[in-house]
Amino acid sequence: AGNGPISIAVDDFNGDGQADFAVAAIRSANVVARFSGETSERVLATVRNARTVISADLNGDGFPDLLAAGFGFEVDDTSEIVILLGDGAGNFTTTRQTIDPRGAIDVGVGNFDSDDADEVVIAAYNGTVQIFDVVGGRLALINELVITDPSTGERTIGTEAIAVRDLNQDGLADLVIANSRAEAIELFINSPSGLQRNRTITGVPSPSDVVIERLDGDQFLDVAVTSLYGQTSPNFRLPSIVSVLGLTVSEREVLLTMDPAEPLDFGFRPLTSIPRALPAEGERNYDVDRNGVITLRDALLVINSIDRLRSGEGEATTTANRYRPDVNDDGRVTPRDALHIINRIARQRRAQSRAEGESLLAVDASELRVKAIDEVMAANFGNAAEIF
Repeated sequence: AGNGPISIAVDDFNGDGQADFAVAAIRSANVVARFSGETSERVLATVRNARTVISADLNGDGFPDLLAAGFGFEVDDTSEIVILLGDGAGNFTTTRQTIDPRGAIDVGVGNFDSDDADEVVIAAYNGTVQIFDVVGGRLALINELVITDPSTGERTIGTEAIAVRDLNQDGLADLVIANSRAEAIELFINSPSGLQRNRTITGVPSPSDVVIERLDGDQFLDVAVTSLYGQTSPNFRLPSIVSVLGLTVSEREVLLTMDPAEPLDFGFRPLTSIPRALPAEGERNYDVDRNGVITLRDALLVINSIDRLRSGEGEATTTANRYRPDVNDDGRVTPRDALHIINRIARQRRAQSRAEGESLLAVDASELRVKAIDEVMAANFGNAAEIF
C-alpha cells in the first residue's frame, strides 16, 4: 500500500464491522487507505516526509479519525501534521498545520490531564515531546517537555518511537520513549505536576519501535521493543530482535527489568475479524470510556460529568459528550450512574475472590474500598438517601 509504507493504522473506518487500514508512505509522501470491500487504494492526504499515522477518536463523535505526522525535509524547520476527521462511513474532513520543530517521528494519544478528553502527544527526533488538545480539528499546544541526559543536562537526540498507556493505573497516561542514538528506553510517569522520568534502561540495541501490552498474562502491562539490529558493537549485525521489559507496578513506583529470555514473535488476528474488543452485551454501558474494561475510572468520569453539569460547563444531554456517562439510559447523568459502576465492580471482585479461593480479608478489603468511594460521593453530592 503506497510507495514506501512506514506506519500503519488499523480500524473500522467505514462502519462495516471489518478491519480497514491506512498507511503513511514515506516515498510517495502521502496517507493511503484500503477499506474492506474495496479493490483499490484511496489516497487520503499528502504529508511532507510522512513518518507515522495513528487512528483515534480525536473529536469525541464516536468515529475513528486519523492523524498523520510528517518529519519534514532538510530545507524545512517545521513538521507537518494532517488530521482527518472520519464520519464513520469512510469519508474524512482534512485539516493541515505545521508545528515546531522539524522532525516529528511518532504520535500517541492518551489522557494526560484527567479530564474527559484524550490529548495528542507528538515526539520529535531532537528530543522534544509536545502534548496537544484537539480543538476544531486542529492541535492546540498545552505542554512541552524536552528530554535531557540526567548526567549532563544536555538535550537527548535520537527519539525513534513512543508508546502511551496508563502504566501505574492512576488514570493518567504515561509515556515510554525509544531512543536509538542512546540505545535506551526511557519511562516517564505522569502526575498532576506533569511527566517525570522514572527509569532509563540502557543497552537496548538500535530500538526502532515500542509497544505496551499485557504479554505474560498477569495484571501488569509490559513493554515490547523491536531492535533493527541484534547488536551494534563492534559491528551492526542481524537478525533484528524483540526485547520484553516487564513492568512491576507497586503503589509508589514503577520498576523496569530486562527479560533475558529469547526474542519473541508476535502475531495479529486475521484482518477478517472485528478489531475492537468490546464488553459483552449488558456490560457496555458500564464501560464509560469505551476502552474494553470496566474500572473505577469509569465511575470517576461519571462524577466529573456531573461536576461539569452542575457548574454549567456541560450539556444536560449525553449524546455530544466524548464518553457515555448515562449508564442506566434514563436520559440523565446522576450519581446513580456512578453507583451502578461501583456495584458492578464490587460484584466482579467478589466473584473473582470466590473463584480464586482468596481469604475473607481480601473480600473485606475490596468492600472497604467501595464504601470509601460511596463516602466520597456522599460528601460531594449530599445525603445518599436524598439522591437515590
